[in-house]
Amino acid sequence: MKVRLQKLQEYLSKSKVSQQLYQTYLTAVLIPVIILGILLTSYIHNILTGYYHDLAISENTRIKTILFEITTQVYHLSEEINNDKNLLTILSANKKNIEKIKTNINDYTITNKSFYNYAEIEDVTIYTDNYLAYTKYNQIIPINKKIKETKWYQNALNHDEIFWFPIKTTDKYGNHYYHMSLVRKIPMIDSTHTAVMVIKISDNYLNSCIQNNQYTTFVSIDQNYISYSSDRSLYGSMPSIPIDYDTLYYQKNGKVKVRGKPCMASLSTMYLYQSDCRLYICILDKTAYAHIYRILALCMVLTAISLLAPIGIIYLFTSYFNHRIHTLRHVMHKASNDDYNLSTSLNGKDELYEVFSDLEVLLQKIKKKEAAIYQARIKEQELTNKQQKIEFKMLAAQINPHFLYNTLETIRMKAFTAGNQEVATATKLLGKTMRYVLENTGTAFTKLNRELDYVTNYIRIQKLRFEDKVNYKIKISSDIRPCDYPILPLLLQPIVENSILHGLKHIDNKGYIVITVKSRNYEHLIIQICDNGIGMTEETCNALVNRLHTPDLKLNSNIGLYNICQRIRLCYGEKYGLSFISRQNQGTLFTLTLPLNPTTPE
Repeated sequence: MKVRLQKLQEYLSKSKVSQQLYQTYLTAVLIPVIILGILLTSYIHNILTGYYHDLAISENTRIKTILFEITTQVYHLSEEINNDKNLLTILSANKKNIEKIKTNINDYTITNKSFYNYAEIEDVTIYTDNYLAYTKYNQIIPINKKIKETKWYQNALNHDEIFWFPIKTTDKYGNHYYHMSLVRKIPMIDSTHTAVMVIKISDNYLNSCIQNNQYTTFVSIDQNYISYSSDRSLYGSMPSIPIDYDTLYYQKNGKVKVRGKPCMASLSTMYLYQSDCRLYICILDKTAYAHIYRILALCMVLTAISLLAPIGIIYLFTSYFNHRIHTLRHVMHKASNDDYNLSTSLNGKDELYEVFSDLEVLLQKIKKKEAAIYQARIKEQELTNKQQKIEFKMLAAQINPHFLYNTLETIRMKAFTAGNQEVATATKLLGKTMRYVLENTGTAFTKLNRELDYVTNYIRIQKLRFEDKVNYKIKISSDIRPCDYPILPLLLQPIVENSILHGLKHIDNKGYIVITVKSRNYEHLIIQICDNGIGMTEETCNALVNRLHTPDLKLNSNIGLYNICQRIRLCYGEKYGLSFISRQNQGTLFTLTLPLNPTTPE
């Protein structure tokens, strides 16, 4: 260490003061701030991306729920129409019975069945090749050549299954729309005629339920065109996001590019009720990455300001300092050449001014030049020694533990006097835990009762934070005397901390930690720490077992548990150590196995 320090001092001594200042700024400020800026920007980017990612998925789930309810209601409506005997009679009309059912045909309307009480229904139409079944309300329509050539009609004739299809319609202004429509063939058992039912879902109703100004939403059926979109320009076009139609439940969440611009997307698949058709629901947040990049740009600007502002200050100070150094150096150079006429002066009250004043005195006392120079060197050396002593004292200074205890006690008394019992209790517990940690730092053994008291204080502090999620109970077998049993200090707290932070913290009900101390086979001391937290999966348990024997230095978690295992094995032997059992959503049980009669150094 001394050799490296000497090399650093030699390196700095070869540079000018201005260069030393710049090098110090580079190593102490510039590089750390750049690293922190990069890490902070990356962290914020991940946080914001995850936030918008979760929002898009949540919006997709909401729309999927709405569409499931609507399509299910439409299916039940189609079932009701399909089972309407009057409708089947009308659709089966022939010349023999036309006069008999003519009144029924003219008066029949689907609204008689209260079908239009469904706000989600745009239109219900039945297409038939029986021209005798035409009604004046235009709900039963004869099939024309244009209808026969449509893809959905051909599918309905060739398949008995219910299916959904985007049916194109044109309003009176010439605008084209695509309606999500249920299409099914009506079975005509006693007739040679065919009939196809089409139920169109209202776009206005979908907009009122789905539309969100923050998102662009579109829905397509199977490999067909977009049949609903919050952006009218997307109707009738293919989805802008590639879809793997061969995957049964295809979904895609994350960043995509639409027309060259990054968007946050959430695409999912929904099978329609009683149908093999699939809805592809896509949510696009076109402003998400703009917001993310704007915040990241702000972070980078703030980082740049935090770098440039100190650079400006360092530059001004260095220029000012160099000017004073050069002035002093110029005067001293003249004096070394026996030129004692001072043509410049140095203002201020700092050390440089003092040196300059001393130099003036030396020059005025030419006869005592050597003595004055010697005195100046002594003063300079004294200043250097004084500075080194101050730096040494600053480095060697340690906070007196008694000062901390007294300060905490003062805080506790003030809180108690003010009636804040909770703060007073917390301060008292904190003082006890600090005293225990400081007193046992560097010690080999402590007593089991002191270790249990320390863990109790730690749990009580955590209970102040997590309230009813943290409760505890300590059970000690009657054959164990904690006050006589020596144990490695700070052995139980990391396990309790793991139980609280990874087990009880995430539950919604009342949490418990039970610490049991007992003997086994008259040779082992068993300390069990059990909690009713969320537990661990089998995969997590296997990973933890591996880390207890070989820690991952890149991870900070579970290092305390690894240290416990190592300390026990090094102190007592390989047959002792830490083990655990965990069940997901049931809790975790840690077991410490120690010798019942350990040997301790004198």
